Amino acid sequence: MTHTSAQVIADTDRLDGVVVAELGAVCARASAEVLPWRALATSHPILIVGALGRGERQIPAPLLDAVNARGAALLLLSDDSLVRPVVATHGGRVTLVAPSVSRARLRGTIRMLLARHGGFAREQLHQHAWMAAFGGGGAPTPALHQDAGGAVTAVFPFDPGWSGAEPLSVEAHQIVHAGANLDDEERQVRLRELFGRVAGMVHLSRDTAVWTLYWPSSVHPVVLCSVHRLPAVCDLAAQADAQVLQLAASPGDMVVGLSSPVPLAHRGLAAGDGGAAFLDDLESAAADRGALPAGIIVELR
Repeated sequence: MTHTSAQVIADTDRLDGVVVAELGAVCARASAEVLPWRALATSHPILIVGALGRGERQIPAPLLDAVNARGAALLLLSDDSLVRPVVATHGGRVTLVAPSVSRARLRGTIRMLLARHGGFAREQLHQHAWMAAFGGGGAPTPALHQDAGGAVTAVFPFDPGWSGAEPLSVEAHQIVHAGANLDDEERQVRLRELFGRVAGMVHLSRDTAVWTLYWPSSVHPVVLCSVHRLPAVCDLAAQADAQVLQLAASPGDMVVGLSSPVPLAHRGLAAGDGGAAFLDDLESAAADRGALPAGIIVELR
């Protein structure tokens, strides 16, 4: 049997109507077909969506068996409060959503789990992080480099005439990962020599424990958002001033950087809604995809 689109199984008997509606809307954008639980035996889903009732502490056996047999991701809508609005467990294969999340956050979480499909082809989902490249048009396109260990380096060109983002993202990645072979001062010198004032860089370590930032522009925004930080939205561009910043990273962190010199004064920066919801808002506000500012989002799960 040949499948023309990705498939998503929903346990509609246990899911709220609002959840089913939001799931259908996001799946349509991902060119994914939503099927009821009874279709499980003849389907090959990439995602299974179910519910976790109040007081339930274990994944229902039928859901667990289905996920294990098909290698699918599992999204569970919990009736109990969680330590964070959205929690990834089991090596990123299981995602729990708290009952208090906004509809924007719910849509964004579903979008993350459908990365690489349909309209989300420029998005990537990994065990501990979700990443999205967006925009373009006349703006310089950022480059995203990820190594086999999961470390990520994003390079943001600020000069439209500069074309070094792709090749230099690899070199910047190596500089940040030089570890004890380079002290902080030498690392800063080498990054400044590499980029000067024509590009910025954001790096996430392999253990997703540290953000490293080089950002020589105050007009090209880069922000760190998290409901677990004070303030919840931090303007890193104002702090960097061509210096190398290192910050502890935590689940729920979201870094948004732009190659376009436009402000990020937008509702999508509500830290609790997450990176995919922010991208949804940007796309809705733009007249077309070519009008989107160029940037990259990295969010820790």
